[in-house]
Formats: sequence, C-alpha cells, structure tokens
Amino acid sequence: MNTSALYLLVAASVAAAAALLIVALLRKPLRQLSGPQAACWVWLLVPAFTLAVFLPAPPQVLQIASHISASTLAFPLPAADAVTATSYAAVPFLVWLAGCVAMAAFMTQRQKSFVRSLGAMTLAADGTYRSASVTGPVLIGILRPRIIVPTDFEVRYGASERALILAHEQAHLQRGDILVGAAALLWLCVFWFNPLMYWAVSRLRFDQELACDARVLSTLHQGRRQYARTLLKAQLATDTPWRIPISCHWLSAHPLQERIAMLKRPFPGSARRWLGIFLTSALIVAGGVIVWTARLGPAPVETLQRGNVPFEFFADRMVELPNGDLALSGNVSLAASDPDAAHLTYEADRITSTEDITLMEGDVRLSLGQYTLMTDHATVDKKGTLSMASATLARAP
Repeated sequence: MNTSALYLLVAASVAAAAALLIVALLRKPLRQLSGPQAACWVWLLVPAFTLAVFLPAPPQVLQIASHISASTLAFPLPAADAVTATSYAAVPFLVWLAGCVAMAAFMTQRQKSFVRSLGAMTLAADGTYRSASVTGPVLIGILRPRIIVPTDFEVRYGASERALILAHEQAHLQRGDILVGAAALLWLCVFWFNPLMYWAVSRLRFDQELACDARVLSTLHQGRRQYARTLLKAQLATDTPWRIPISCHWLSAHPLQERIAMLKRPFPGSARRWLGIFLTSALIVAGGVIVWTARLGPAPVETLQRGNVPFEFFADRMVELPNGDLALSGNVSLAASDPDAAHLTYEADRITSTEDITLMEGDVRLSLGQYTLMTDHATVDKKGTLSMASATLARAP
C-alpha cells in the first residue's frame, strides 16, 4: 500500500464531506425554489466532488538541483539487510478495507434476512405481490423490482388510498430510486468511517419520498388532504426503512411533519423547476472543476538549488503532505539533464537487471542529496530514466 493511495482515499472523503455540507445548506432552499423533484439533483454534488479527486491532472514538473560528486549514473547492489522497514500506510489501509468488508456483509445479510422473512408471496391481479410479513407497501429488487403489499391490503386501505400508495411506489420505480439507494449504500460501505455518510443516506431517502409525493399529486391530481390522511394512516405500521437496506418504502421513518408541510405548499411551475435543474447542474460542474484543480495542492512544484546538476520529476499528480513530503502519483519519472554528471544510490529488496532495464521491487529508496525518493516498484532504462507508478519524496533525516 503506497502512501499516495491512502492520501487519495482521505482526499476523496474530505471532498465528499465538503459536498455533503453544501447539500445540507441547499436542500431546503432548492426545494422551495424548484420543488422536491428538482432538489434531488443536488445530491449529485457528492459523486462529482469525490470522483474529481481521481481524475488525471495535468503533468507537473519538479526540478531538484543536487550537488553530485560522481561521474557516472551508478546503481550499486544493496547489502542483504539494506532495507527491512514496512510501510506504515498499510495499517490504516487494512483497517479501512476490513471496515468496507464488514459493512458490505452487514448490509447484505440484513437484506437477505428481510427477503427470507417475506415467506411465500402470491402475485395479485394488479401486479403486486402479497405477503403476510409486511404491514405496508415496499418496493424491493434491483434486477427484478417488485411491489410487496400486505395480504389484507384491500381491507386495510380504501380504493382511493390504494391508488395513491401504489402510484407512490410506481413513482419510485420510474425514477430509479431503488438503484440510487443501492449506490448510496455502496458509497456508505466505502466511506463507512465518515459519520456524515450515515446522515446523507437518511436524508437522501427522505428527499426521494418528497419527490415521489410531488410526482403522484401532480400526475393523479388527487386531493392533498386525502394524500395526507393516507400518510397518517400508514404510519400506524411498525416497519422502518432501515430494516430493509435496499428498498423504497411508503412508511417513512423520517419526521412526518415535513412531508405534510410540503403538501401544504403550492408546487412551483415548470419554469422554476427547470431553473432549479439548470442551477444545480451548473453548480455540480463548477464544483467538480474546482475540486479537480484545488486537489493539486498549494504550489507543490519547487526548485531547490544546491548545485548545478538538476533532476526533473514528471508526475500526473503532486500533492504536498502535512509533514512536508511530496506524494507523486500517475506516471512518475525521474531523469537527469546530464546523466554523465549524475550519481544515484539506491536500496531495494529485489533487483533484476537486463540489457535494457534495471527493475527494482519491494521497499525501494533512492538517495538524492538531502532528499530520499521512496517507492515500491521502479525501472531504469538505458538512458538512466527512472519510471514508477507512484512515489514519496522526503527530506533525508
């Protein structure tokens, strides 16, 4: 595990947290401006900010001028016990990976447990499935979505109430909310250590409910009072969405007052809805670009003049770490402007040489005057150019 990979994980988590803070500030204003359906778009800020961290950046160049005394580019064989230290970055990486696996296993087990609890289901004439184990309608299934309702659905709810409830679940299906929910839980498995992610999953589900409420009322033109009464009636059931990780549930565990309050407001017109979508889309694009450029770090490219033989580093990404070291990643290479006047010494666990290249593997360290270049895999061609996927440049102790 290289430190640059761990840094990218931390940077992605910070970017996602920043996006969630923006979402928290904009959710309600966008809902009032453009309605709950358009306000759901603002959640795209989270993947936009996060994925921008991993996009390839324009190559940067780091020049280090180092005082060199030897006359040739030399690669001496290290002693048997040259380097035995392991990377400390492997410890937090393994902790993160274990958390991802544990969270994914927990979610999968809970989903399977609920599906098993449904027992035998029968297909009704209206296309829904009937189960004695549920007390309210629920949409489950990523590949084969199914609407599950209680066996006493016709007894529990009147004809108009059944139409509203089923229209609500159909709205979830048409909007693809169950796929969005599955993606959100996958996101939670990756960023399980970030407490904001748990809040985000809860609020995302609530915004989906509001959007479906608005869609049903605008499509069926049913009375809002009747819809509100149906919501209140459904709350008598005991199931909660957190019992079913991947689902769209009519029975919301979120504050019912917010849903009822939304029904009292007039829905925005089409012009305001499209305005909200446009503004949100512009914010997503602009925010992603800002994160993409800001992640390059504060002036990571520097020139250290300590002689007259420069080494040039080329890398897709150069990020200054908190301790002052530089994390280089993405097509990293080092070349001396004058190979005949340069001398490099290195240590590696394994060294293999051919006529064309020298391959260094394991814990590789190259001494560059007052600096040490650390990586786990590097090659040197005939011209003396070193190439590696990622590296860390630190001041020698």
